[in-house]
Amino acid sequence: MPILAKNPVREEFAACSTSSNYYNTKGDAIDAFDTVLRDYGMKLEDENIVDLSGPEGRTHWTVVTDCELYPECIGQAVISWYRMPSGRYEFVGYLA
Repeated sequence: MPILAKNPVREEFAACSTSSNYYNTKGDAIDAFDTVLRDYGMKLEDENIVDLSGPEGRTHWTVVTDCELYPECIGQAVISWYRMPSGRYEFVGYLA
């Protein structure tokens, strides 16, 4: 079942985007986004190889049900990042 437009996970996922705080590492940001999904029985697909190289970029990540045997694709996460002059990262994410 796809992630519906009114599902509260969309707002919580987007709330992990940088507003006044920045992430120390790209991994910290991805963990924050994935934690929100897991709270709703979803996760970023483990098998999906996502390239987060470079100081800035944008990627799509498959969102699946948090099921060990047969995870079902239920949406896409669109995530972009930018490394600030301070060395910390600004992230923006939303679910499609």
